[in-house]
Amino acid sequence: MVAQERLEAQIKERTKDIEEVNRALERSVKQLDLHQQEMVLLGETGNLFQACHDLDEAVVVAEMQLRRLFPDLSVALFLMNPSRNTLQKVAGWGQGCSTLSTVRCMIG
Repeated sequence: MVAQERLEAQIKERTKDIEEVNRALERSVKQLDLHQQEMVLLGETGNLFQACHDLDEAVVVAEMQLRRLFPDLSVALFLMNPSRNTLQKVAGWGQGCSTLSTVRCMIG
């Protein structure tokens, strides 16, 4: 009887271990799926950028793809003006300013 109880305890312990490993494996698979989706999106982004004919098209692509990559973040895309002293916001969403001084960027 004691041997049977020990065996049942071992089976119960091993079952618990297997369930824990299975949960860890499921988390890893979800993380790999997310990583794979991000890699596909980055590949699509590269293809879309290569198809752009001008800066305006590239800004549209950047905003569209950044929204897909970072849906829960505030994101802004800035371009430097010709005098190279100000960055002008050309795309984005969420909280943020519309212009930045290049001095502020270098300090901050």
